[in-house]
Amino acid sequence: MKIFADFHHGGLGRSLFYLFGDRLGHDLRFPSYELSFDAAPGGTWNSIHDAWVDQIGGIDRAVWESRCGWIDRDEFMATDWDLFIISRPESQAVFDRLNHPNDAGIQRIGLSGNDGTVYDWDRVRHLISTDEGSFRSAPAHVARILTGQEIGRQYGATFKPITEERLREVHSYMNYLPVMDTIFRPRPNDFTGCCPHCRTPVGTSPRAYNIEEVRRDTFARLPGHTFKAFGHGNESIGGECLNECDLPAAYASAALTWHVKDGEGWGHSALQSVVCGRPVIVSAGFFRYRNAGRYLIPGITCYETEPDPEDAAALVMRLTQDLDTANRNAARCYKAAQGLFDWEHEAWRVEQWLN
Repeated sequence: MKIFADFHHGGLGRSLFYLFGDRLGHDLRFPSYELSFDAAPGGTWNSIHDAWVDQIGGIDRAVWESRCGWIDRDEFMATDWDLFIISRPESQAVFDRLNHPNDAGIQRIGLSGNDGTVYDWDRVRHLISTDEGSFRSAPAHVARILTGQEIGRQYGATFKPITEERLREVHSYMNYLPVMDTIFRPRPNDFTGCCPHCRTPVGTSPRAYNIEEVRRDTFARLPGHTFKAFGHGNESIGGECLNECDLPAAYASAALTWHVKDGEGWGHSALQSVVCGRPVIVSAGFFRYRNAGRYLIPGITCYETEPDPEDAAALVMRLTQDLDTANRNAARCYKAAQGLFDWEHEAWRVEQWLN
């Protein structure tokens, strides 16, 4: 099939290449800079360039060049597409403005990776959901599948033990940590207020808390630890952005990954950390009914904390008390990750669903 996908961010674009171009052997194209700027001048579409393949990492260039790439407007309009992959709701209007000559005959498939993604369900009647919230909340007439976004293949190639000098280093890979200063009230199930399995009401919600305040106060109690925040918008707390090809080494250079936040979809950074053998600290109960929860196993690939800085600090201290303990936990996480992800099977599931 000939498939055109908008381009939102690197990890998602790479996972679409893995799924449709590499594993399923379809012809997949993304917008060039010219097409993205022309069709979506407000920045709704990002674009990729030749250096991107190396900067993102984990992509076989020969397969990329034979089955994938980017195109300009003329080629887009001249191609007889089978599918449009729409990776964010804002892209619907961009596809409408482009007005492909065969638009009515091209199947539109929505993609979701964040809780509560909503499309124009009269036009987008199929959904590939990588977050459980959007999968559950889409209307009954929408044909859908719940799957994941394949993690970069350069992650976790080998297990790298924690070193003594990095034993008390904790990293975060969430964008804009300083603005996570709103009051958040987590619920065991954010979709219906009921258990999605037995439909019985859940108990009283945990108390509300300020996410950035919890992070700041937790590490204020750990003067012997170093906290580093990689990602956009973290400059004010000493953070920096890295090309994704450099991230596997960054994950392996710490003992733990901090992933306490107020919203989630697929959870790229949490699961990348797990694959690298670095357990993730998460909010207690947060992932119980979320897709990433299939891979976040308390006490093995993640450790749960209540939204209390004293409890969170005690957890970090316990997990980094000595090098043997930290490496035993890291090795157990890494070993578990080898059996948790079966991307060939997920590709097969999507293929059956498409058929």
